[in-house]
Amino acid sequence: MRKLLLVLARIATVVLAVTVMVLSLIPNPDDLTSASDFSTWLARLLLGDASQGDKISHFIAYGTLSTAGVMGFARSLRGVILVFILAILFGGLMELLQGFVDERQRDAYDFGANSLGALAGVIAGSIAVYLFRLWKPKI
Repeated sequence: MRKLLLVLARIATVVLAVTVMVLSLIPNPDDLTSASDFSTWLARLLLGDASQGDKISHFIAYGTLSTAGVMGFARSLRGVILVFILAILFGGLMELLQGFVDERQRDAYDFGANSLGALAGVIAGSIAVYLFRLWKPKI
């Protein structure tokens, strides 16, 4: 069971990384209205400012990616730190590449949201790994 969860977490990490890359580099992400609507609603709820929905999307994307990365690949504190650093580097690379895509621009605040999401994700992933190690299924 644990090996299956490990494999699923690794697959999820790769799928999420590709998804984040595609969504980061498509020319007009505003065409994805359902995701944008959710982020706008969440920004209004949490921050009182619906215009910050984009930052919420970045936070969620990198948080989810980092959670899966820790669950799938990190086996120690060193691995957790490596996942965090790689997520920040990936976020920075995506922001830099956006400067070369029509209708997109580099945004330091997006990079900040990416990094905070990565931090939240490695914390959540570390907690999940810890709880899975405590879990003793009765078979």
